[in-house]
Amino acid sequence: MVEGGNGDKRSPARHRAQILLAVCGWLIMFAWSNIPPYRGNVLEQERAFFVWHWQLYSRGGEGICDVRYFDENNDRAPIERWTLFGFERPGLMPDKRARTQKKDLMNEYRRVCQAMRKAGDKQPDVRVQARCAEKGEWKTVERRRRNVCKISKSKPKPKPKAKPKTTPKTGDK
Repeated sequence: MVEGGNGDKRSPARHRAQILLAVCGWLIMFAWSNIPPYRGNVLEQERAFFVWHWQLYSRGGEGICDVRYFDENNDRAPIERWTLFGFERPGLMPDKRARTQKKDLMNEYRRVCQAMRKAGDKQPDVRVQARCAEKGEWKTVERRRRNVCKISKSKPKPKPKAKPKTTPKTGDK
């Protein structure tokens, strides 16, 4: 008999059975929590009614974009924005700068082109591959067909400021 820490006596066979049961339970939970999303979202297979569902960017991530920059003047080499903007590694970039929203794509193109010019490339030829999350799936919005620096010569455009509301004047009687 094996004596536990609290004074109970268990047989070695019972102890092994409890460990085996715990391991099996963990494996079943792991399979249940990982296989259905993989089949549904990666393999794009239909899922049964009782299988739980999740969807990439179904709510909070709408409009977030996966953007990749390529330097055509340098054998189509990928451009790492974090290096271009002076950060030692990607995790050091502020979230607002690291994450690109669809509405901010043109401003991001301008920032990258401006940084390329500042780094010494007088006429940067930057091509972009971009896809954005819309309605739970990726939609391609840019396919490396144009030099985004030709359309973005200057500084990023500032966001428009709200105009102050004016009240209509009423005539005095």
